[in-house]
Amino acid sequence: MTLATFDPKGQPFEPDDVRVLALHEIGHLLGLDHSPDPGDIMYPQPKVRDLSPRDISTALLLYDLAPGPLRVGG
Repeated sequence: MTLATFDPKGQPFEPDDVRVLALHEIGHLLGLDHSPDPGDIMYPQPKVRDLSPRDISTALLLYDLAPGPLRVGG
C-alpha cells in the first residue's frame, strides 16, 4: 500500500491528515467498506480524526464471524 503524503497540488498533507488517511485505508485492508455515516472514519471523505464506535463495532463484527459464507435468514 502506498500512502499519499502530498495533495494533488503538491502541498504536503498535515500529519493528522496522513493519520486519518492511514486509518481509513487500514480499514479497507481489514475488509471494511465505505460507511454512509459522515461521523465514521470509513466515510468516503472522512472529516473525523478518530475511529467512531460504529467503525470499531463493524471491525469487531467482521472478525467475530466464523470463516465461510454468511447466511442470512432461514
